[in-house]
Amino acid sequence: MGLSYEIHFPGGHAPAWDTIFNALTHHGVTTQLRMIDGVPALPDETPPNDCHELRITCGVGMLTLRRKNANYTCTVWGNADTELLKMLRRVVWVCAEVGDGVISDSVQTVTPTEFLKWLDTSE
Repeated sequence: MGLSYEIHFPGGHAPAWDTIFNALTHHGVTTQLRMIDGVPALPDETPPNDCHELRITCGVGMLTLRRKNANYTCTVWGNADTELLKMLRRVVWVCAEVGDGVISDSVQTVTPTEFLKWLDTSE
């Protein structure tokens, strides 16, 4: 079992994948694409906006981004180390921030600003 966060976009419009990747780069998160909808991808490939699942690496391990309607789920495997968990939280924050979304885990729903405050104290 892994750790997941849901990112909900109240306006019903999830940001495009390229918008997310540009924002990740802007915030110093280097990513490489590994899979698009279960099919191996080239690291510099641009995923189509209608795809539903991406597997990306962030230098410390792999995480999964899934889109369903106007929501994203960001997940890592249960054996993720501390560094990958930090990267997961950073990616979740960037996705929510760029799309004016809110972040939910099994306990609560918070804004990106609230999540960032928690993120800064947990790293």
